[in-house]
Amino acid sequence: MCRNFEADPSLLSQMDLLKKDLESGLHDRREGVLAARLGPILDCIDDNLTSRSFMFTPSDQGKYYDYPLMFGAHFLTEFPKSAIVEMSEVGRCYACGRWTACAFHCMRVAEYGLRRLFKIAGAKLPVQGVRTPSPKQVRYPIEYATWNIAINQIKRKIDMARKLPTGRKREERLRLFSDLADHCEYMKDIWRNELSHTRRIYNKEDALSVVVRLQGFMRLVMSSSARPALRTTGTDHHRGEITRRRAASSTSRATG
Repeated sequence: MCRNFEADPSLLSQMDLLKKDLESGLHDRREGVLAARLGPILDCIDDNLTSRSFMFTPSDQGKYYDYPLMFGAHFLTEFPKSAIVEMSEVGRCYACGRWTACAFHCMRVAEYGLRRLFKIAGAKLPVQGVRTPSPKQVRYPIEYATWNIAINQIKRKIDMARKLPTGRKREERLRLFSDLADHCEYMKDIWRNELSHTRRIYNKEDALSVVVRLQGFMRLVMSSSARPALRTTGTDHHRGEITRRRAASSTSRATG
């Protein structure tokens, strides 16, 4: 028990010595002798406990202190170690009742989700000062983009994809990405801007709302990872049309 709260070395030494003496069977075990040796040890334990602080966490919060499944099992394998560290901080801050800090770390986790969404959508960052950049021009990494720029580029990609020939799969894909973009916009306006500019102090209900919303967002991001990126050119549709025409031509020659 004493090692759990990092007791003073002198206390641990006294306890170890008494334990060895009792185990050896060579020392006096009379009640008065043991009481005399235990007295200083108990006083030392009391001094150690008095000089240390302990924190109580309610059962509904404490379980999240080291909870690895805050955002599901796939989160642990699909995101980098730095994102998992942020996830751990979300749980620890919630367990300790640090509500604003919990919301802050949620936003840092959400940023990893935004980056993943950006790449899945096939969006590209603009080149500063260039309206229509060539593929060879260097773009800065998504890690350095603001939320506003990243979200606008994702929406731009979605708008471009809407102009292509429709189909069930494309519509499902567009709906998913539109929902994700809306999640990002909501988090940026309601939470991230408030946190960054100290406009709000969060309470328990606020923090829990942020966590629940983020869980839904991350589930959507991870479910979209298994699907192909949005395509915004008519290349695939054009190739499919050529294939259908060739097949029709072959059938016509065969029947002729």
